[in-house]
Amino acid sequence: MNFDETIPKKPSSWNNDRLHFFKYMSFETAEIVLTNRTLRWSTPRTLNDLYDVQFDMGLDMDLERLDDLSYEKMWKVVSGEILPNEKTRIGQLLRFLGSSVKYASKDEFARAFDGVVKEGYERMLARLPETQREIREYMEDLKVLCLTEDPTNPPMWAHYAQQDSGVVIRLRSIPALDTPYGMAVSINYLQELPSLADEEHFSNVLSGIQTDNYRAQINRMMYSKGSAWSYEKEWRISSGDGRNKTAPYEDISFGLNDLDGVILGINMSAENRRKIIELTKSFPNVELLEAKRSTSGFHHDIVPIAD
Repeated sequence: MNFDETIPKKPSSWNNDRLHFFKYMSFETAEIVLTNRTLRWSTPRTLNDLYDVQFDMGLDMDLERLDDLSYEKMWKVVSGEILPNEKTRIGQLLRFLGSSVKYASKDEFARAFDGVVKEGYERMLARLPETQREIREYMEDLKVLCLTEDPTNPPMWAHYAQQDSGVVIRLRSIPALDTPYGMAVSINYLQELPSLADEEHFSNVLSGIQTDNYRAQINRMMYSKGSAWSYEKEWRISSGDGRNKTAPYEDISFGLNDLDGVILGINMSAENRRKIIELTKSFPNVELLEAKRSTSGFHHDIVPIAD
């Protein structure tokens, strides 16, 4: 069974082209999800990883490389080789300098502005605690939906599906209905905490090529986790503050056609199997599947439930 199918044509606004995503849950949670047709979008403080969207990003740049990149890009703006972002003051200033002051070369320009890059970096370092606080406050109330690409993982069945007695639901991306799963982004698993900015990003800011609006930093925090969690193969969708900014989580409705598969756990009781199968009847296009012990590897086989 192929769990990595793609949609024929990805909408330009979507982040991925996967056809399906999966979500592990206990039997009790599955009852609620199938009865109410809702999925829980959670805030960082309710997630099970204490570091998940709950860490401060520091700064550790190579100042020599930052100098080289910044003056190279600043010169390209001054010489008219590239246009700055029209929303940045520094970009407009550099463009003005290029039209009013004639520099013989990039080296002459760099000598005229010697120390500017270092000063900018030092200012960023001085403001770092405030920047970290602002990002923490912004991230605190964000609502996220956590999904996975792999329904065969025994640790996931054990940890999130009640020791294999729970359920995995399969959610389908449908471009015509603009389902939200196309906005999912895969998690980047790291050994170390990510940096607030790298030399490439900060040199773009110093040269006026892009604004420093924290979007890149926010995404870096939102979609980074420790490598110990890599077995989850997680994808994540963020909905901003959601409908209720201060709520610790929100249970949001999903479409009848979003759910197109339900996988029953190996250890699910006969009674609970009957209950889940009955609840799936309210959905028009659900394929009923079950997990089986694999005879070829340390993963579960997923097969259709026999009639």
